[in-house]
Amino acid sequence: MKPVSVIMASVVLLLVGASVHAQQPLDRGTINRWADSMEEVQRWGESRIDLDGDASMDFAASFARAAREHAEVQRIIARHGFSSGDQWARTGSRIMHAFAAMKMDAYAPAMEREMRQQLEEIERNPHLPPEQRQMMRQQIELAMGSAEAFADAPAEDVAAVRANRQRLDRLFEDG
Repeated sequence: MKPVSVIMASVVLLLVGASVHAQQPLDRGTINRWADSMEEVQRWGESRIDLDGDASMDFAASFARAAREHAEVQRIIARHGFSSGDQWARTGSRIMHAFAAMKMDAYAPAMEREMRQQLEEIERNPHLPPEQRQMMRQQIELAMGSAEAFADAPAEDVAAVRANRQRLDRLFEDG
């Protein structure tokens, strides 16, 4: 399976929404159980299915479906203490959401500064037609809004993910 990137996770974040906030905070044990299971599912999936092939890029839905459709995935996640594919996938979405929030927090000031500079350059450029200027402005504003979506991860989840950062860095980068 291909590595899960922070950029791809942004789509998931928009889909996870309010359900993230209604659950118990993540903890080190849950994150480690999920990471262990994910590593095992990735090894299993490399030779059997393309879990990244879902056009919706909805982590929770594609992985929950894989758990429903493949008995071995069900066995793997049960071995790691998850009661269902849906629970396992929701936990993964929460971890990815908090991970992305943690990463964005580190890059947010520089990224915001760069985007504001780009907006200023667009406004100052006399050679841009108004339609192109508007389109470019909207694209930058959309990117800024997407970055802000990461900020709604529960602080407790972000803290738990931060405590497991090295493990998750390896998992998401090596995936």
